[in-house]
Amino acid sequence: MARDRLHRRRGRRAAPRAAPRDRRLSWAVREGAGPARLEAFETLLGLDERLMEQRWPALWALSGAQWARFPQDWVGASGSEERRLVSLAWHLLEWYPVPRFMDQALLTSPLCPQAVPLFEWLGRGGSVRRAVREGLLPRTLTRRMCHELTATPDGWSLVPAIRRAQLRALGGGPGLISTRSTIPGTKTRSKSRPRASSTVVTHSCPVGVLRESEGRSASRL
Repeated sequence: MARDRLHRRRGRRAAPRAAPRDRRLSWAVREGAGPARLEAFETLLGLDERLMEQRWPALWALSGAQWARFPQDWVGASGSEERRLVSLAWHLLEWYPVPRFMDQALLTSPLCPQAVPLFEWLGRGGSVRRAVREGLLPRTLTRRMCHELTATPDGWSLVPAIRRAQLRALGGGPGLISTRSTIPGTKTRSKSRPRASSTVVTHSCPVGVLRESEGRSASRL
């Protein structure tokens, strides 16, 4: 009897594993995506294979935004998947110029829930000050801090840019802040990253995580 069970077990074939694109779409269905959101997500998954495999949570977040352009018109970008993701986000969401510190906000893992809504808000011409009122940025940011954040030079990521704005609004000098950060896969003359004294700044960007249910679902893909 044991030998018969062994023969039956050897005769079984493992069920074929679903393709990555199908798994992402199945996950979206389980999350309750409607037909329009599901179609948008499927469109973005089909644009770039590496983004589909490695940056699909960001594609899922982008699928829920109001696009400024058709994704099919995106010409792509060379280099790493980080550069391609940022290029796609700018193509989809940039109605008006967006501060470059938003580039890095799209690359956190897990993805910050506020990243795409904030990118979309600024891309549609919304002000930084109003973004604070909408809960997209820390409510502790003052008007002066929002002004300094808007004036952030290129090369900064979101959290250091906020800390830089806080320090400058509080009268901090340039000696407290180093000078640059960059997107992975790009080159810069300085290898230092923006750094603000944690003893001076006591509040920072709400860089959170995916909802617990999304995190559990994502871990199975």
